[in-house]
Parts: sequence; structure tokens; C-alpha cells
Amino acid sequence: MEPEEKRMPLIMGILNVTPDSFYDGGEHDTVESAVSHAKKLMRDGADIIDIGGESTRPGFTPVSVSEEIRRTAEVVSRVCALGAVVSIDTTKPETAEAALSLGASIINDVSGTVNPKMTELSKKYNARIIITHAPREIDEDINIVNDVLEFFEMSLEDLSYLGVPPENVIFDPGIGFGKTTEQNFDVIRNLYELKTLKMPILLGASNKSYIKKTIGADDISLITGNTVTITAAVRDDVDIIRVHDVSHAKKVFEMCRRLDI
Repeated sequence: MEPEEKRMPLIMGILNVTPDSFYDGGEHDTVESAVSHAKKLMRDGADIIDIGGESTRPGFTPVSVSEEIRRTAEVVSRVCALGAVVSIDTTKPETAEAALSLGASIINDVSGTVNPKMTELSKKYNARIIITHAPREIDEDINIVNDVLEFFEMSLEDLSYLGVPPENVIFDPGIGFGKTTEQNFDVIRNLYELKTLKMPILLGASNKSYIKKTIGADDISLITGNTVTITAAVRDDVDIIRVHDVSHAKKVFEMCRRLDI
């Protein structure tokens, strides 16, 4: 009897409909270009399309609720109509509800909090909710892995109190949010510890600054950093990876399968 093939993570393809995102700002800031890119992500094998209308890069310019909805609503509607599983990347409950009412089924909240308004929406629409470890300030002296674990444990208690079923919860350790470069590496190095919570883990590390600060920001450096990070996610049975380049992730998966990683 042949051994069962290892399950690969689901792939969340990033679709930024913003003029100022750190990697692809302005590339997909019209409805037609955004929908076209969503189709490419789906052809390449994305399991989820994560649509965001406000950049979260360091120093980003906040946008109003109305502007964020203007940027995302029609794109969400049209991508849902393609049959995609759609996530809305927002910290604003109003934007989340607009997207959920149009067919999105996941709230990707990078606020670093358990927002009761978001949890009410999760319950109302039976949507999954991603909770991100995103400290407002960097503390170089903490054990970052323990801090992430404690945050997730407390968040799980809060979510339970607010009535969100555990099967609708996903945790994101927040690579690039409130962490030093070394702390980002510590989290990725110890992803297996996060799995002890027995909750789905999403890793969003694509093209982030810890790669650029370590080996460079050119295309080869980003591909190299992303390859290693995706391999670490496969090694430690991460459930979802959030990436810009879905076809690249699929190729890394195939190499991991061949090498039994």
C-alpha cells in the first residue's frame, strides 16, 4: 500500500485593488484589470482570492470606508460570479459587510484585534474570519513565538465568548506586522509550534521586507525568499499560504512532493 500523499496548503492569491500597495500598487486598480488578474490567479490554481482596497504596507495612507468599498465592491461581485472563494482584506466592518453581502465568504482582518463588529458579521454570514497577530509596536525583547501563541489563545477565548464557532476561525502569525526581521524568521522557523493549537494557520509572507532586508529586493531575491518560505510552510503543515505568484507556489509544491518534504 502506497503512503498517502502529503496535503499541500491551500493557496490564497493576492489581489490588491490599490494604487499604493508595496509590491503591486496600481497594477490592478481598475475593475477590468482586477478581474482579469483574478482570472489568472484562478487559472494558476488559487483556492482563494484575497481582495484588498487599502494598503497595509509601512507608512500607508488610510482610506475612507466609502473609498475602500468603491474600490472593492464591484471587483468582489464579479470575482464571486466567476465561482471563486473570495476573502475581503480589510479592518473596516462596513467594507467587510459590503463584500460579504456580495458573496465573499472570508474576512481577512489584519487589525491585530478581535473586533466584535467583525465577529458579528462572521456569525451573520457564516463567514470564516482570519485573526492576525499584529502588534502596534515592535518589542525586540519578547519571545515572539510565545507572544503569538498567547495572542492566539486569548483570541480563541474571546471568539468563543462572542459565539464564533472554532471551525470558522483562521489564525495568521502576521509576518511583517510589528516584528523585527529576526522575529519574522523566528516565527517562520517555529511554525510547527503554532500548529499545537490545532487551528488552521495562514502564512502571509510573500515579498515582504524581511526578505528584502536579508538578501535583496530584486526579482531573484524575492523568488528565492518566497521559495524557502513556502517550503517551510509545507514542512510544518500550514493550512493556507497567501502569495502574489500562485504559479510559483504550485511549482514549489511539486518540488516538495518529489522530495517528500
